[in-house]
Amino acid sequence: AILYQSRSLDKDTILKEARQMLDAYLQPAVLPQQEKMPVILHPAGLMGKIIESLNGEHIGLGTSLFSGKIGLKAFSPELTVCQDRTEEKYHVPFYDSEGVVSFDDQSILIDQGTISRPYTDKKQASVFNYTLTGSAGGGYDDVPSLGYADLSITPSGKTLQNLLQGEKGIMVIMASGGDYSPEGNFASPVQMACLTDGKQLLGRLPELNISGNLYELFGQDFIGVSVDKPLAGERALAVRMNINKS
Repeated sequence: AILYQSRSLDKDTILKEARQMLDAYLQPAVLPQQEKMPVILHPAGLMGKIIESLNGEHIGLGTSLFSGKIGLKAFSPELTVCQDRTEEKYHVPFYDSEGVVSFDDQSILIDQGTISRPYTDKKQASVFNYTLTGSAGGGYDDVPSLGYADLSITPSGKTLQNLLQGEKGIMVIMASGGDYSPEGNFASPVQMACLTDGKQLLGRLPELNISGNLYELFGQDFIGVSVDKPLAGERALAVRMNINKS
């Protein structure tokens, strides 16, 4: 299947991207002989551990990977992560289940590499003396409690092509079966990927494996999030990862 998501129907763009994907699928490409190279994927593919670790209750109880690291610089100065309730997000209201609204519909949690604050509801903010970010969730008939926070990485202001600076990258189309370890090590098989220069898909790569450590992926190996939307109508995250054949 070819997926595309947008707030407006741009038939020409959708058909252009679909044709590019189909052409690339029929054109085999050789996996570059590099141990580490740029990997391009949807930000959600690598954000799971950050979302888990910024949970205010987990940090307050000392069970999070980020416990004791509030106020410390842990990642690239190019990395800013916010709780996002802007119109950039689909199907996300601008308020939480307790009616809390953030200024500009955003709350910065990681500021230029520094872990500033966790996401919280009213209870966790009060218990642990954290800033209230408005992250309460629950069903319509539930008592609100700390829920999942929609997080976004602030775009770099550069297109994917500019982020790659002439390098070739691996655009992940389908990756299933990967996850983070408790220590923050990530690994995943990639069932479908294309070689790209950031502007065009150059061909379909063989199945491969990608891996990396959380602090490296979003630290020294972090490239950025594109200002354009080359990945099924969404912005693309580019990081350097370890690569090997499946």
